Amino acid sequence: MNSELATSTIERRSAAPAPGTAGLADDRAAAREAPSRLPVVPPRQPVGLRELLGLGQGEYPTGFAAALQPSRVRPPVAPTYLADPTTLRQAFDAIPGGGPARSRQLTGNVESWASTWDMLTRAERSIDSTYYIIERDIYGFAFLGQLLRKQRQGVRVRLMADATGDVTGARGFTREVAFTWPPQTGGGDYLQELAAAGSEVALYHQQRRRVLRVPESLVFGTSAVAAVNHDKIIVTDGQVGKTGGRNIANYYFADPADMPRAWHDGDAEVRGAEQARDLRTAFEREFHSDSAARVTPDPLGNWTRRDIELLGASHLMDLWMRDPPLSDAEQQALRGDASRRSAMAADLVERALVALRAEAVTRTPSRGERETLMRLANELVGYTRTRGSARTYDREERFFDAEVKIIDQTSAAVSHYNEIAPALTTIIRGAQRRIIIHNQYVVLTREMIDELARASSRGVEILFATNSPLSSDSTVTQAY
Repeated sequence: MNSELATSTIERRSAAPAPGTAGLADDRAAAREAPSRLPVVPPRQPVGLRELLGLGQGEYPTGFAAALQPSRVRPPVAPTYLADPTTLRQAFDAIPGGGPARSRQLTGNVESWASTWDMLTRAERSIDSTYYIIERDIYGFAFLGQLLRKQRQGVRVRLMADATGDVTGARGFTREVAFTWPPQTGGGDYLQELAAAGSEVALYHQQRRRVLRVPESLVFGTSAVAAVNHDKIIVTDGQVGKTGGRNIANYYFADPADMPRAWHDGDAEVRGAEQARDLRTAFEREFHSDSAARVTPDPLGNWTRRDIELLGASHLMDLWMRDPPLSDAEQQALRGDASRRSAMAADLVERALVALRAEAVTRTPSRGERETLMRLANELVGYTRTRGSARTYDREERFFDAEVKIIDQTSAAVSHYNEIAPALTTIIRGAQRRIIIHNQYVVLTREMIDELARASSRGVEILFATNSPLSSDSTVTQAY
């Protein structure tokens, strides 16, 4: 599943309400006023014995032969929203949904995390969030801890993570036991802590469900068995939304000066009720599907509490982000001084425990809980440029007035709901001067190649940037 954000800069319309202000209609009222969004559903191909064996007519393989030659499989042709737009404006208007909003791009890792933290901190009614990867580092722990805190404060929290993003259970929160040798404890108990507090939590396309899809994939030649939810969405209070390429992990949010292997990625924040509604709808299409398995509280009781670790990690992050920023010289000195980092980590842990007691978490931390918090604090103090980022973060910087539309596609595990293909085709046909494509994962269909070739033949400049095999984390995508 993927969700994309398309924008068109506009003049501010005086009649439009200012997104994020008080007095707006509640989430359910906004949903009732949503325009009709008709799904684009590619037809399922006819299947018989010859097709199953790959002996169907034509040059494109089917069935078992298609599994051996996936690059030769012709995908269904998706219609456009407007077959022959004469201008980009006409093409953009043909895509359903959207409206005036405030939007901005977030290219810096630290600023993007500050944006996420600000959204979570300010949430008063609801938080809906789905991520392909949530890792058991300080960012993952702090993220879940802040969700737990908000749930305890009465904010409705819904969270989904993809099972494939933590396939062995060794790095994320999706399994009770990690499939490693020697075996080790997984992170599933932390999601159960959220569920026990009242949050709705789901895991997308668990491995046992994949096994049940093997016959479907063999018979129909679908990719359902390999389907994942690749969305990165967070929506707060039905007014503010964020989507893009970043998951919840240190290599997405740490500054490259602190972590040389950190990713260079991007996402966008949008403030507007219509866009927040459409992002939430994209979230719910998968969250309410049969492929999303609910995480329930431990049926035998919450024998192993995780609240101190999660809430403590949230306080560690909040304290570090609100402490005074370090100068470049101080950052460099701290990176090279292990003893000073250890002392700062210990101080952070003690301050976090004081903050926990202030919010009525009075249970004495166990030795294991202290060790977890110390490990997370030692990691955190290594991110020198994250310190003070809540102080320097400008939540109004670089926003612009735009018309913003959310276009969505579900994974093959759910259905074939696809708004992205017809929207991109329509936009390409309406382009007059330049098309810029920047994406890490690219598998172009024959139809899309033809559309780009036609655009090029009429004089449209095409700029294409993607990762090479040396800088991509997906060898499968590169192989395709």
